[in-house]
Amino acid sequence: MSDVNGTTNVEHKYRYYDEQQKNTKSNDLDKDVFMKLLIAQMQNQDPLNPMDDREFIAQMAQFNALEQMTKMNDNLEATKVTLSDHFTMMNNNMVKSQTFISGTLDKVNDTLIKLAEHFGIEIPETPENETEEGEETP
Repeated sequence: MSDVNGTTNVEHKYRYYDEQQKNTKSNDLDKDVFMKLLIAQMQNQDPLNPMDDREFIAQMAQFNALEQMTKMNDNLEATKVTLSDHFTMMNNNMVKSQTFISGTLDKVNDTLIKLAEHFGIEIPETPENETEEGEETP
């Protein structure tokens, strides 16, 4: 079962990597286009009536905001993948722990049966499909 989960996790990571590559290319294109437009606008402006400082500052602020949102989105995506991997590891560890506890309880039960036999104590048998209260389980 853990092999299947391991394969699924690897597939998930490759899929995430491919998506990141596609997103990176499109984000870089957007940044490049924005900067090229800004440079072209500055190069082609009327020398007698240059662009207003406030307009230029507003465009730079928009570019800065775009850059920050892109970085924040990348960080959130990385956090999402990290949390997903963490929860997968926790689930795998819980399954392993439950298996270990089940095996330990079986060993304790076997030891108690051997001790009871050694000291001559009878342990009543309970059918597998009944609970301790005598009610049948489905």
